[in-house]
Amino acid sequence: MEKSAIVGKGGCYETYASMKVLKDSIRKEFNAESLRSEEILELLEDKENLNRVDHILKEYIEYLAIGISNMARLCSADTVVIGGSFVHYKDLLFERLKKELDRIMSDLEKKQTRVIKLAKFSNDAGIIGATLI
Repeated sequence: MEKSAIVGKGGCYETYASMKVLKDSIRKEFNAESLRSEEILELLEDKENLNRVDHILKEYIEYLAIGISNMARLCSADTVVIGGSFVHYKDLLFERLKKELDRIMSDLEKKQTRVIKLAKFSNDAGIIGATLI
């Protein structure tokens, strides 16, 4: 997966596992720099196109799972909630993420972090939280 020059510093988690990097990698694969998020989703409804980016999705999910596993361990989290624009791609990514987390997490980590779920307020959670402050 191509690391975005705009997101994070070299080696930062965000340069590997942000939705921006995922979308930029998909845009590059199709040589379509101007595709909006909704257009990417429409493009990936076609099984052939989805197969074409499978290696990108797999690598993204691997990086995302490693980061989530590390953060859950570091914070002793029993629940992980995923929000942002990931929620819009849930049909493509969420089951893959849960399977990858199951694969890489130890039995002890799985007992500790029992719940992986999507944010109730989707991509608006940050805005809602900010207005409550």
